Formats: sequence, structure tokens, C-alpha cells
Amino acid sequence: MYYTTQALMLDSSPQGERGKYMTLLTEARGLVVAQGQGVMPARSKLGGSLTPYRLLSITVATRNIERVIGVEVLETFVQLWRDAKRQGYAAWALSAIAQCVKPGAADQKLFHLTLEYLRIVNNTISSEKLFPLLRLAFAVKFIHLLGYHGSGMTTHPFMEIADQVVRTNALRDALSLLARVQKKVHAQVELILEELSGEKHSMPARFLMSLDTKVA
Repeated sequence: MYYTTQALMLDSSPQGERGKYMTLLTEARGLVVAQGQGVMPARSKLGGSLTPYRLLSITVATRNIERVIGVEVLETFVQLWRDAKRQGYAAWALSAIAQCVKPGAADQKLFHLTLEYLRIVNNTISSEKLFPLLRLAFAVKFIHLLGYHGSGMTTHPFMEIADQVVRTNALRDALSLLARVQKKVHAQVELILEELSGEKHSMPARFLMSLDTKVA
């Protein structure tokens, strides 16, 4: 048995000399941990495509364990490979998802929220003020999709702002709501993500790609 779905890679680790374990956010199955054989080195047919900062179409075999047997690159976020600032904000989101989401049922809203965030960070004109607000907008919507109802969500003024952000149709629509309260919201977001993941949220080095890497 197998299935095909759109996916975003969140994390990976080596498996022997030629394989790796991958954590993927998929449209059809939610968070998926799968094996990839023959994906190392990066020049291999699969390995060159199975990297972060790309929208992928993957085919996964499901017998015994989930294993990626095919991949097609649908979209490459070129600026996330070339610009350290953009890459840092994108990597933060991938790290948050990998730390806080458990494998399970599909969540298409989370998949499309993440895709929207990566596209905006990739395509927008670099701005010292815009990127932090985008990150906060993503984080508030992300926490809402996780169904979090802990004490942090009831802290004024976070709850009121969070409700307004969640009701916006697009991330850009939430920026003006967050501009005046971003410090307070940022503090609440960090506490909530720490509670959800069980550890202080940080951005591990493995989420940052070498900026010298050529984009295929």
C-alpha cells in the first residue's frame, strides 16, 4: 500500500550510510515520520529533493514502516536558502511544529498555514519590523490549531488579541493587530510553546541550511 501527498520537510537524521529518517508535515496524513533509502548523499535522485524549504509531492509506501519511495519538487523557496534572516524565521516555524505536533490525523489547516508562512517569508521584501510580526501571527494561529487552552491563553491581553488574530483570513491581515502588543504576545507565545513541547523552545542548528548550498 502507498499514498501520495504534498509535504514539507521539518527535520531529518541519518540512517546508516545511504538513508535518513525524516519528519514531514503532510497535507493528507499530518505529521509523518518516514524512512528514505538511497537518499544519501544529496546528489542521489531522492536526496537532492528531500530537503527543507521546498513544497514536495511525496509517495510513501506504508507496509511495516512508512518509507518515501518517490518525490517531486513542486516549489522551491529560493530566498530561504540564500538569505540568513529569512531562513532563520522559516526555521523557527519548522522547529516549533517538529517539537509540538505529534504524528496523527491530518490537519490541512496547519499544513496550509505553514505553507502560507513560508511563502510570505520567502517572497516579501526584507523588513526588520515585518518578519517578527509574521512570526507572531503564525505562532498565535499555530497554538490555536493545536487546541491549546492552558493558563497562558487566558492571560489578558493575550486572549483578546489571540481571538482577533485567529479570526483573520490571512497572516498579513493580523500584522496590524500585533504591532502595538508584540512584546507581550511574544512573551506569552514563548511560555505556551515551552509548555506544549516540554522544553524551552529554541532553533537547533540542524534547522539552518548552509547558505553556500546551491539551489537545485
